[in-house]
Amino acid sequence: MHLILVTLHIMKSHISYLLAVVGTAALSSSVLFGGAVVSGFDSSSLPANDDGSTGLVAFGLSGPLNFSGTHYSGAYLNNNGNMTFGAALSIFTPFGITGGSIPMIAPFFADVDTRTGPLMQFGNGTFDGHAAFGQTGREVGYYSEHLEHRNTFQTLLVDRSDVAA
Repeated sequence: MHLILVTLHIMKSHISYLLAVVGTAALSSSVLFGGAVVSGFDSSSLPANDDGSTGLVAFGLSGPLNFSGTHYSGAYLNNNGNMTFGAALSIFTPFGITGGSIPMIAPFFADVDTRTGPLMQFGNGTFDGHAAFGQTGREVGYYSEHLEHRNTFQTLLVDRSDVAA
């Protein structure tokens, strides 16, 4: 299965693309006007926590994600703004994610704290007419239960089995 990975991070009014492999006008125009987070990927929430993770969450798509040559049908969704494969990650101090021991997709990697304020959300939905799985941090705070500076970020895994194997 061919998937397109879209990750977005917004901090206040500053927009940065940490990793974006997509070319749809709908997303581009949405980013330009401040609506970078795609709605509809919020059927489940990670309970309020600091540095916690889900168990293995299945993507629920038509096939596995080929990430760096390894196929995954699910991931561990970590409260600190990333998803990892093979094991959960509670480390809150960012480190270089290339060549690390745990494969990771990280649109945001910092010390997120959801014990007060909004929770990390995830679930299935559609993007540009295609099945997708998303993980979203919308207006989340940081350690230790601070909310005066908030961050919004999202990872979308979009099923594009219609264009390539």
